[in-house]
Amino acid sequence: MGLALYAKGQYDDAVSEYQKALTLDPGSVLSHNDLGLAYVGKGELDEAIVEYRKALILDPDLALTHYNLGIAMGAKYGPDAAIAEYRKALVLDPRFFQAQTNLGGTLAAKGDFDDAIIEDQKAIALNPNSALAHTNLGIALAAKGKLDAAIVEYEKALTLDPGLAEARRDLYWTWRTSRSRQ
Repeated sequence: MGLALYAKGQYDDAVSEYQKALTLDPGSVLSHNDLGLAYVGKGELDEAIVEYRKALILDPDLALTHYNLGIAMGAKYGPDAAIAEYRKALVLDPRFFQAQTNLGGTLAAKGDFDDAIIEDQKAIALNPNSALAHTNLGIALAAKGKLDAAIVEYEKALTLDPGLAEARRDLYWTWRTSRSRQ
């Protein structure tokens, strides 16, 4: 029931349902994790972090919860906190595409473009058809001044998802910058 309410964006009701579920089974790792998601939906990051940590006490090897904790920690405390949790998720599940993509994007947002390029390439290796992963790689490459390589990545992203506004915008500005340098 909580998951259906969460999916509809009814976060208050989802919180209530997950709290009821935890009353019946306080050791439910997934209920703690999902309660954390509902709290994030409500913008209550402190409560979400508490629930994710409870889930990880019960099962420290749950990559999904480390990933979710990374999102909440990043929003609350900044990129370093998110990066640490994404890395933990990837140690536990090296094929966790969303954690890999978020790691690359967060490294780029932090300004660590060399590491972002490496992590974005790993994301593309996991899912070569991800327009977001190609866009993220394009952003990191452009920031390093590798404009022609960035343009290739943006074009791949737009081939995969022609409506991806970020890729289209970044392709335009990168192309203009590269032409002004010639």
